[in-house]
Amino acid sequence: MNNSFLSTLSPPSGFTIQDTLSINYATSLAYHDIEHVLFVGTYHESIDTKVYAVITATETKKHIYEITEPLRGPNGVTIYKNDLFVATTDSIVLYTDVIKSMKVGPSKPSRILHVLPPQDVNGARYLLQYQQRLYITINAPCNVPCGRFTL
Repeated sequence: MNNSFLSTLSPPSGFTIQDTLSINYATSLAYHDIEHVLFVGTYHESIDTKVYAVITATETKKHIYEITEPLRGPNGVTIYKNDLFVATTDSIVLYTDVIKSMKVGPSKPSRILHVLPPQDVNGARYLLQYQQRLYITINAPCNVPCGRFTL
């Protein structure tokens, strides 16, 4: 993000806006409030991207870890206890005990749902964990004019 864009934003009183991370295509965030780790989901419609974990070492220094190998649109992220759930374009994957394993490199996920309708147009999925349930968005196959669905 360039600083000229940031200068056009007006945050409410008491808040500031800073560009402190350089993670391309960042779209979703999940925060582990006990371990103080920020998980960043990414999405790009034509290339595979990754999920990252950010740990603040000092006010000016942050450690960024790659949590996943490249996945097809790992946009949605949510944390439950120490497990990370990631929604990709066509599945949900689980990284168990991600806090312990994140510093040694990308771990092998368990695919817990692999029957989501694949979407190439607007295929970003969002996850929400609430009261021990996992919620996921299932977008319309084409909510923008495309192909035979053109109005």
